[in-house]
Formats: sequence, structure tokens, C-alpha cells
Amino acid sequence: MKYLVVYERAAANWSAYVPDLPGCVATAETLDEAAETLREAITFHIDGVREAGEAIPEASVQVGMVEAPGEPGARYLVVYEHGHDGYEAHAPDLLPDCEATGATLDDVRLSMNGAVEEYIERLRRNGDALPEPAAQVGTIEVELAIA
Repeated sequence: MKYLVVYERAAANWSAYVPDLPGCVATAETLDEAAETLREAITFHIDGVREAGEAIPEASVQVGMVEAPGEPGARYLVVYEHGHDGYEAHAPDLLPDCEATGATLDDVRLSMNGAVEEYIERLRRNGDALPEPAAQVGTIEVELAIA
């Protein structure tokens, strides 16, 4: 099974998480180490899900990019998740200010674009710098033994 992974660069390390597997996270000094540690965390997480008798979550998260208006090259990763009451979206580099919800994927995309525009305008009014785009996305494939 292949899962989408979000990698975030911090001042001194990398963190990684799998949105489809809540609580499945890892940190390490390098991106490669974070990926390898997360691969182990995914296996451990899935083993725990199986032991609890629960179904292994299907990969369903989607990602996209949103451009900061008037800022060429300032593109931010957006993670779109199907929730209980529709869709949810967040931009890891712009949290907690840029989150959105919507009944459909199109609705949440439109809401997210508006949230980013509002956030950028607020930064400009306050004379604050834009956050440096740092989040990355990748996938990790794990082989699941037949249970």
C-alpha cells in the first residue's frame, strides 16, 4: 500500500506524518532519516491497527499547491482530506492560519484559496514577511502481510 507523506523542515530537523494514519509521525535530523523512520512507524502503526481488529485505512489524502497572490514563486503545499462532514484542507507552512472546510473537494479548494489570500493580505498589512515554503510531499510504499 502506498501512503502520502508530508515532510516539514524545522530549524534543526525534519518531521514527517501520514495524514491517512492519524498519529503516525516521525522526526529526524535529515529528510532521508525521517523517511526511513516513518516507514518503520507506518509498519508499527498498521500492526497496532490490526491487533485492535480495525480495518487498515485506505490511502485517500490528496495534495495540491496554492500560490500566494502577488508573490511569484511563493507556492505552498495544501493537504486535502476527506472528513466526516465533507473535506478539510490545511497548508502546513501556514498553520494555524490557513485551514478550510467544504462539502466537496471543489468547495474546500475554493475556501482554501480564499484563506491563503486573506492570510497574505493580513501579513502585508502588518508588515510581516511571508513564511518560507518548506513543506514537501512524497509517498512511502509498505508491503502489508496478509492478515
